[in-house]
Amino acid sequence: MSAVALDPHAEMSGLLREIAGPAGLVKARIRAAARALGWSYSRTKDLWYADPRTRVDPPELLQARATVSAFASTPVEMDLERLRSLESEVAELRAFMAATLRRMEGASADPAQHHGAGSGPSPGGRAEGASLRDRAVAEGA
Repeated sequence: MSAVALDPHAEMSGLLREIAGPAGLVKARIRAAARALGWSYSRTKDLWYADPRTRVDPPELLQARATVSAFASTPVEMDLERLRSLESEVAELRAFMAATLRRMEGASADPAQHHGAGSGPSPGGRAEGASLRDRAVAEGA
């Protein structure tokens, strides 16, 4: 029997790290593991760091094992489908952002909107938000 099997704290900590994935800030990874398991952040954090004062309940250990197994058996096709869906959402958001920036530009072109010293173009002759607008238009619309 391995040492991990003898120490439920170490096993649980390892399972939580697998559920959370390898990338990101630790706090975000703990939050992701808590969300995936339906546990509170503080409970998940205590188990993540294998706090010896925290009891590892057998049903929780079984749930974490099952979650890791479910993540491991997720077909690649589902992952690709999710990525395509996210790409579509990003494209829609970029188009929305470009349209919003165009509307904002149209509103700021109204001479009645220009009053005060800071409302003129920047020293380079371009409006301050032009580079952001240009990038949004180039990427999305």
